[in-house]
Amino acid sequence: MPTLPLLLALTAAVMHAAWNLFLKDSEDRISVVTLLGLIGGLLYLPWVLAVEGLPTGVWDHVLASAAVHATYYLFLAIAYSRIDFSVAYPVARGVAPLLVALGGWVFLGDHVGAGEWVAIAVIAAALIGLAWTSDVWDGLPWAVGTGVAIAIYTIIDAAAARETGEALTYTVTLTALSSLFLLPVALRHRGLSGLVAAARTRPVALGGAALLNIGAYALVLIAATRAPVGMVAAVRESSVVIGAVAGVVLLSEPFGRRRVVGAAAVAAGVVLLGLM
Repeated sequence: MPTLPLLLALTAAVMHAAWNLFLKDSEDRISVVTLLGLIGGLLYLPWVLAVEGLPTGVWDHVLASAAVHATYYLFLAIAYSRIDFSVAYPVARGVAPLLVALGGWVFLGDHVGAGEWVAIAVIAAALIGLAWTSDVWDGLPWAVGTGVAIAIYTIIDAAAARETGEALTYTVTLTALSSLFLLPVALRHRGLSGLVAAARTRPVALGGAALLNIGAYALVLIAATRAPVGMVAAVRESSVVIGAVAGVVLLSEPFGRRRVVGAAAVAAGVVLLGLM
């Protein structure tokens, strides 16, 4: 894998783990996940208008991806409400890499060699093994559904980024739009007062998480214009190692021998992919 896409994907992994940890640690996750896109869109709007402008020629991609993103955010919030962060996060991210690699090969014409397939499979298996325990069943369908949504929108967005070369403005637009799609759900379950209360709770951290949410995915799409999207997705999912450790250190979640082995296997898969 070329060095620049590898570094971009690894940076995105750190940023992604950080904003997901903030979401897991929030009390009203539906409101927070809705606000992330809306606030992030507003924070990045000056750049979009002054430098890049709105995306052109890919509004079909934007609308389709925004709908899938809204589903992803909803499933993610539910999964985090039912099982540990150090379980839900690896399962959700572990489901995606093989699906993304397969989709990139089928729909985008990406070439992925035998060695890359092995590395991607190792990462995916390790991520799921990192989280697999006997007490995950209540939240497991939501985590798996999150992973499927990740795979679908990643393929849509990689195609759009390659067509336009406008990764940041595309990400800002689709993230804000997906939050608008999710807004009726948040208003129905939490009401306007709930959204306002969530916005007033740790507003600086919320703004930082909103910036990380959009910035991390923009880096992924930039990387996907320079390397096969399956390889980028696999490296990006190394964020689960960070997430699992953060869940233990900051949220006091368990981290047994199985998760130590899984974390080491993820790291090995990323190194293997980087050498291909």
